[in-house]
Amino acid sequence: MKFFRAYSIEFLLMFALLAAVLFFAYLGYGLLSPQLAIAEFSGEDALAYAAAQVDAGPRATGSEASAEMVEWLTEELRGHRWRVIIQPYDVTVPAVGAGEPISDTAQMSEEMTAAAIQFSLSDMVTLRARNVIAYREPADTAEGEELPVALIVAPYDSRIIADADQSSGSTPGANIGASSAAVLLELADTLNIELSEHRICLVFLDGEHNRGVPGWQPPYGGSLFLQEANDDDEDLAECARPRLAVVLDGVGGTNHRLRQSPASDLELSRALWRTAAGLELDAQFVEGEDPPLAGVHNTFVEAGIPTVLLAEGEYPYRYTSEDTLDKLDAASLSGVGTTLKVWLESGAPRAEE
Repeated sequence: MKFFRAYSIEFLLMFALLAAVLFFAYLGYGLLSPQLAIAEFSGEDALAYAAAQVDAGPRATGSEASAEMVEWLTEELRGHRWRVIIQPYDVTVPAVGAGEPISDTAQMSEEMTAAAIQFSLSDMVTLRARNVIAYREPADTAEGEELPVALIVAPYDSRIIADADQSSGSTPGANIGASSAAVLLELADTLNIELSEHRICLVFLDGEHNRGVPGWQPPYGGSLFLQEANDDDEDLAECARPRLAVVLDGVGGTNHRLRQSPASDLELSRALWRTAAGLELDAQFVEGEDPPLAGVHNTFVEAGIPTVLLAEGEYPYRYTSEDTLDKLDAASLSGVGTTLKVWLESGAPRAEE
């Protein structure tokens, strides 16, 4: 008892000091940049993003589901503190597709069958397409400061017809459509922008998966995005003159094997594959080269932008009615997303740097 009385003042001072430390630590935690406490890239969360898209139904350009996707993407991205731009454009296409009329007044051609889809070019409709662009830069970026721009690109639409298996319906677009957009959404939630030292632009493109559909007319989402950005469009100026582009197009297939594309910038591609190897993901990012693929990545390459394509060239369900959610795997989504995240947070280096 005497001991306690003798040291009671010291105990009180120590208690007061501890309380002060805890109080200021609490205040300091509230002032920390949210980027410092960001979680790792989650393949499970990315898979949930993909499921939300597939559950909405086929997201063909101009459809009600596509319009709902734009609203959903915008809400998710703004919720993660990204600034969002909607880039609308119109495309004129045949009124009949996949055995069903796009408009209520369009009629099926008598020659149209599941085995040989024919389009009546005399009956055309105009559809509204929408690109969704989101961007952020490090919080300490001074006004007017020039930052290198990195474009991370994903076509989010599903093809209007499942013509690869001659189906009379549209494709669910789980891997070819939803998976790539899902990776971008999870990056929006987890990417440490401060470490990237770039302005990051997440570019969700519409209409790109209808390339090659009989009668489908340009423009396509990628070419329109680059055209307006290069024309110094006020809304898109933040994403103009990019240092690089990474295009994702089907990156969630179970046990997928990603090979380098011959169209990709060699040094950027090598850097991504080395990053994956350092993360022990070389079972996903494998050696070798895919045959040339058609797709939006060529639009960026032809514009002179150093570009990397991440796509599973051997995915057997591309543009089929079997491209369903059960073909996706959280581990595949995690491998791609984690590799991109680590590489971007390292400053998106080239292999030579």
